[in-house]
Amino acid sequence: MHAFLRLIKIAYRLVRSIPRKLSFGRMSYKSRHFLIKNNIVKGYYDLEVYNASTGLVLLLEVTRNIWLTPKGFGRIIVLDLKTDNVVFRSEWNAVWNWQQASRQCWMNEEEFVYNSYNSEDDNYCSVIINYLTGDTRLVNSPIQTKVDPHHFVSIDYKRLNVCRPDYGYNHHKVSNANEALKIKLINTIDGTAQEMVHFDAEKLKLSNWRLNHILVSRNYLIFLERYEIQGRTVHKLWRVDMTTGEKEVLNSIIHVSHYCFVADDVILITAQRDKVWFLEFINVKEDCILSSVPFFDCHPTFIKGGLVVADRYTDGSGMKRLYKILYDESSFEIFTFSEIYASPEPFHLTDVRRCDLHVNVLTESSVIIDESNLKKRYVTTIQI
Repeated sequence: MHAFLRLIKIAYRLVRSIPRKLSFGRMSYKSRHFLIKNNIVKGYYDLEVYNASTGLVLLLEVTRNIWLTPKGFGRIIVLDLKTDNVVFRSEWNAVWNWQQASRQCWMNEEEFVYNSYNSEDDNYCSVIINYLTGDTRLVNSPIQTKVDPHHFVSIDYKRLNVCRPDYGYNHHKVSNANEALKIKLINTIDGTAQEMVHFDAEKLKLSNWRLNHILVSRNYLIFLERYEIQGRTVHKLWRVDMTTGEKEVLNSIIHVSHYCFVADDVILITAQRDKVWFLEFINVKEDCILSSVPFFDCHPTFIKGGLVVADRYTDGSGMKRLYKILYDESSFEIFTFSEIYASPEPFHLTDVRRCDLHVNVLTESSVIIDESNLKKRYVTTIQI
């Protein structure tokens, strides 16, 4: 009976294999799909993959079959959304995963950066390329989050590959436990690294202990610490004062999934309380909840003051959904949200092969998302 129900579920998803326009009181959408011969992935929602001045977007190209786990190297392509033409391709030296691609990010109108691997010292690094001249330089640390055009935050991807392989890379041979305890600030001009956060080695005795999901505003750096105790995952969201360097756990948050800054001192998070998911505005400085509404576990993305979009993970019907959320800028209270897009998740894309929508901003009225069908991964732009 179990196998029969599974076949029914697979058949149901196959029937719903084409993204559909929504109706019945929901908002409709206008979308464009971008496909090339190989798979292309935009990656996570928290980096600047789109250059508004040039209309160019950074994508990861891989030849790996979407049914398989990440392996080998990819390359970064620069796609012109105005002409649908690929105007630049890097070498095949990008480390990657299906969820976060290669953390590729624009530094300015001409230069971008992405993560790579140096086999000589068995360490991850980052590559900076000027797509107009082809000039390339290496930095001896991988990137995680952008602080400004020349400074990025770095974490240990070797540790992530052990604890959360869908966020890590699998090219290394040996892990350095001491590096897992650090968050570093990387200067991409001179390649120097400054330690921002350091934890005691006792942390490594905790099951699946890791750091991830770093975001930066002008005032704070926030990151997520996770580990397991007796089969239960512990979530600790930390804030780091960008001026003093002091770090402190936000006690108002118990179980957090994802988040985004909507102001220098305010974040929007998805949090679980008593097995119910909420969208909550949190004042990082005061460590307090400003407002809370029942919602879903999702990736929230800030568009502009008063407007956020959020993509929900695959639901019981096998659909990934995108929501438009309006809130009051002064009180940080959500007053309406509506579903604007839905797309089926191919049944075989699970675990490290998963592919969420991962919304990135193009303009105040358009976004770009990751998509997939039974054979290929591609990107789609949507008017919101």
